[in-house]
Parts: sequence; C-alpha cells; structure tokens
Amino acid sequence: MRQILYRHVPRELVDRPKQGFDVPVAVWLREELRERLLDELTPSGLAAVGIGDAGPVRAMLTEHLAGRADFGRWLWLVHVLRSWHGRQVALREVAA
Repeated sequence: MRQILYRHVPRELVDRPKQGFDVPVAVWLREELRERLLDELTPSGLAAVGIGDAGPVRAMLTEHLAGRADFGRWLWLVHVLRSWHGRQVALREVAA
C-alpha cells in the first residue's frame, strides 16, 4: 500500500512521524457547551455523581467561563462523568 501511496503523495509526507493534535476543550466549554455545563454542574447535579462539595467545582467553572483560568480538562472530566451518569439513569428508567 505504501508503494501505491508513494506514487500519489510525496514520500516526506508518508514517512514522517505521527503527530498528535490538541482538542479545543477549553473553547468548547466556554462557547458551545457553556449552557449545558451551567445546567449540569449544579450542586444537585454534582451530588448525583458523588461530589458532595460543589464549591470547588463551581469556583473552577466560574473562573474558566470568565476566562481567568483554564480548568478545561478538569471540567471536561466532570462533564463526561455527569453525561455518563445521566445516560445510566435514563437506561435504568427505560429498563424498569
């Protein structure tokens, strides 16, 4: 397959090392997912996934949304946890 690819693509592009890329999580959370985060990361929403003290998460959310800090990776993890939990609850309700 490489031999065929060499005919159509410069060799330096085919043989270069793999490169990673950054996902713009911080931007997504400030823009497209902003309202969803505000809805999900409430004290009751956080308590549902075992985060009893919502204060630190809410403080990170406030600082992140204001652009004063980048807590994107942490907030993304909490968002994914809340999303997963919500789906599990919905599946249980459908199965019942």
